[in-house]
Amino acid sequence: PRTRRVHFQGQFMLVNKHARPLDTIIVSLPVEQHPRLRALALGQPGTATLALNDTTSGLRLYRLARPLAPGDSLPLTMSLDYRELGFPNSDSNTDIVDNGSFISSNYLPSLGYRKDAELTSDQERKSYGLKPRPRMAPVNDLPARQNTYISQDADWIRFRTTVSTEADQTAIAPGYLQKEWTKDGRRYFTYVMDRPMLNFYTFLSARYLEKKDQWVDSAGHRTVPITIYYQPGHTYDLDRMLAGAKAALSYCSRNFSPYQHQQVRILEFPGYQSFAQSFANTIPFSESIGFIAKVDPKDPEDIDYPFYVTAHEVAHQWWAHQVIGGNVQGSTLMAESLAEYSALMVMKHAFGYYT
Repeated sequence: PRTRRVHFQGQFMLVNKHARPLDTIIVSLPVEQHPRLRALALGQPGTATLALNDTTSGLRLYRLARPLAPGDSLPLTMSLDYRELGFPNSDSNTDIVDNGSFISSNYLPSLGYRKDAELTSDQERKSYGLKPRPRMAPVNDLPARQNTYISQDADWIRFRTTVSTEADQTAIAPGYLQKEWTKDGRRYFTYVMDRPMLNFYTFLSARYLEKKDQWVDSAGHRTVPITIYYQPGHTYDLDRMLAGAKAALSYCSRNFSPYQHQQVRILEFPGYQSFAQSFANTIPFSESIGFIAKVDPKDPEDIDYPFYVTAHEVAHQWWAHQVIGGNVQGSTLMAESLAEYSALMVMKHAFGYYT
């Protein structure tokens, strides 16, 4: 990350889940992130021909020499780079930085047409002669219900990744650490998820310190480690965040279902953005909404928001990562609304009804 450069090299395994053969595959690149594509191929040489390459929208259309039968699979291999050179007049990319890079799966190719890349402003659409953008599909739209609202090109995936970073940094992705080594002055980490997870993941790298705790799962008769990866000096609210994580794990396990993972990890990222986000057993968390908060425990009007935000994000391990709605209107009720409800119930039990 010192040179603000990211290199991806990997493979997606595509499966035809339709009832008919497919002779065409659409691959979309996130052109708004300015990728430098080095290689993108379907199967072995001769398997597919690039029939359309729209470099403006990032849409690539491949014709298969032999249609992909229902249930058959095909690898999509890729190699692409991102690098920030100099600085723009505005909207600098703060995902890739010297210390605290936070790179999501949105930097990788996706399958099919990217509806989320359309113009969203009705006024802007009007200036191009376009009609107002339709709302999400209604709840009874069966084709829309075939996908989750988070990902249009996959439901639950198997995930394995190796991440390399500078020698003085720790790189983290969803899953469980299988191997760690150093080579040519760089550190390498291999993570594997032990169960299917959403097609929604991230990679972080920073000069972290760690604070460890554990949650005793009395119902499951196990102990789950909790680790917070934080910027040195940002120790103000770590205990509050640990307490929020344990309280949410207990409440959700007791009232909904068992926690599906064997660990919880919370990772600080720089305050260029102010949010936290829940991935499978991995929760990136902005320094600006938890790690440097000043909460006055003597003031009943001062909300303990590091505790609260942590509880909300841990609740997403149930609401979105266990139960998730289709790509239809109202689907976020089963993610954001229920995570919010769960966090408020945790607050009620911890601080009282009127907090």
